[in-house]
Amino acid sequence: MPGEADRRSRVVSRTAGESTGRQQLTEADIVVSGGRGLGGAEQFARVERLADALGGDCSVSLPGCRSSCMA
Repeated sequence: MPGEADRRSRVVSRTAGESTGRQQLTEADIVVSGGRGLGGAEQFARVERLADALGGDCSVSLPGCRSSCMA
């Protein structure tokens, strides 16, 4: 189809992220997740502390990311 290639995404650069000192989420046996219900990024520390206490990792819900409450 003419012009189809113009609509495709392409990677223009890659930058390695800084290490958080946490394991990869896909490797975690325990995952503690938070989202908009926490009320803001400052409350996300509770999720991190619980994940640390349980020896797990933490994540945020997609709506939480989109609302920037976890920024």
